[in-house]
Amino acid sequence: MCKGSKPKFLMEPLHGIEFPRKIILSSDTVIPEYRTLTFSNPDFDNPLVWNFDLNVISKQKVFSLSPLNGVIEP
Repeated sequence: MCKGSKPKFLMEPLHGIEFPRKIILSSDTVIPEYRTLTFSNPDFDNPLVWNFDLNVISKQKVFSLSPLNGVIEP
């Protein structure tokens, strides 16, 4: 027997975000692109505390995230 557990959070778009490949020839032609990633809390009783760990991506300085942490109420 097995029993499934409830998800801790739901994310939209479901498979994350993909940025198209670009070749940048100079810093003058860089135009930032923005994407929205939405998290929701399916738990009716408990808040969801979340935090992004930026240790890997902050070294490469390729993109940024905002906000970095928060609480999603039930």
